[in-house]
Amino acid sequence: MTTSSLVLTVSELTRAIKFQLEKQFPFVAVQGEVSNFKKQASNHLYFTLKDQAAQIQCVMFSSDARSLKTLPKGGDLVEIKGELNVYPPRGNYQVIVRSIQQAGLGKLLLMLEERKKKYLQKGWFDQNKKKPLPKNPQTIGVISSPTGSVISDILQILKRRAHSFHLRLYPVKVQGEGAASQVSSAIDAFNKHKLADVLIIARGGGSMEDLWAFNEECVIESIHRSDIPVITAIGHETDTTLADLVADLRAPTPSAAAELVIEETEKKWIFLKDTQERLDHAQKQIIQRKKEHLETVLQHPYLLYPNRFLREFDQKLDEMCLRLSQTTTEALQKAQTEIQRKNIKLQQLNPTLQIQNGLNRLKLIQSQSSLLALNLIKKEMHNLKQIQEKLDAKLASILQTKKSNFKTLSTHLQAIHPKKLLEKGYTILFDEKENSVIVSTRDLHPKQSVKLLLKDGAAKASVTEIRQGVVCKT
Repeated sequence: MTTSSLVLTVSELTRAIKFQLEKQFPFVAVQGEVSNFKKQASNHLYFTLKDQAAQIQCVMFSSDARSLKTLPKGGDLVEIKGELNVYPPRGNYQVIVRSIQQAGLGKLLLMLEERKKKYLQKGWFDQNKKKPLPKNPQTIGVISSPTGSVISDILQILKRRAHSFHLRLYPVKVQGEGAASQVSSAIDAFNKHKLADVLIIARGGGSMEDLWAFNEECVIESIHRSDIPVITAIGHETDTTLADLVADLRAPTPSAAAELVIEETEKKWIFLKDTQERLDHAQKQIIQRKKEHLETVLQHPYLLYPNRFLREFDQKLDEMCLRLSQTTTEALQKAQTEIQRKNIKLQQLNPTLQIQNGLNRLKLIQSQSSLLALNLIKKEMHNLKQIQEKLDAKLASILQTKKSNFKTLSTHLQAIHPKKLLEKGYTILFDEKENSVIVSTRDLHPKQSVKLLLKDGAAKASVTEIRQGVVCKT
């Protein structure tokens, strides 16, 4: 180098390089692996694009970043398009990125569409062929990674909302090489040994590449031939795999899958609990009504004082016995009077024969009188016995009639009891001051205070207007 060579400042040299590079590479398309990805508060994206031998800095400003559906992450193989740029403050070059596309994504999408078309033509996605979930599953099978939040979320939901369950976890890889074959083998094992009533296939979200195991044909075919209903909870709600389409039911999250499994069981528990509460309430009401009815019946005078019912018949029996005794006494007195009259007539006859005859006749008369009296007494006793039997029969008949009348009256009283009327929606109107029942509008006058007796209490009101057939109250 000669002394006459031009000496440049750092800024001048950088500007010269910047001009030459940016002029030489106005547009570049580069493929590489993303690393050191950062999103600033300004929404500008900064990352390094590298391969096995070199790396280059990249920046994508917020105006272009808004068009991205998903942000790239470390390890993603992407294809970027933009222009080469030299950043003078740091003296390095970078790519101003205008667009980012996952490398190889088009090939995967094409394969996915071909498989979707294939299984759609076979009718494997037909909703009419989906198996219903069991109403009350006893054993729930889960095919997922044994680590991470998926299995924890499922267990948390089941423990909180299920009353009893048995869970069988079949641990598998959920992404990467060998994941599809493990998931397929797990489904087949559950079916072969009948290990569960329903299956949940679950994992967290991810890119298409992360979820690709669930688009593999071995997994799709295992789900289709499964006799056990299958629920999938793969990726986020916007991610749809072929496994989701062929499964009997798709859940947006693993937690939602657990809720769907126990939904019918939970409804049954709620229904049973509600039914039990309503039965207990109805039983208490019936017992209370029967208790009140029994207390009302027990307060009836015939049950409180049963002797009162028989007092009238006891008195009538005493009167009949008294009349019977009087009749018997009168008959005896009449016989004695006749004997005395015969004795007086006999004493009036002085001849001995007459006396003797009189004595004989007297003896005969006495004998006949005794026999007559005896027969009369027997007859009266027989009549008395018949009267007693008639009285007993009459008393039994009267008692039976009274019992029947009492039963009918009790039934009628129960039917017309005011409380029964109140339960049917009727109201009894009382004068508040006199506490008497009001049955006619003639008994009312304006501003009169009245009381309304209802089924479960009473209310007060004031009469403001009286019309024929209608009472207006406030």
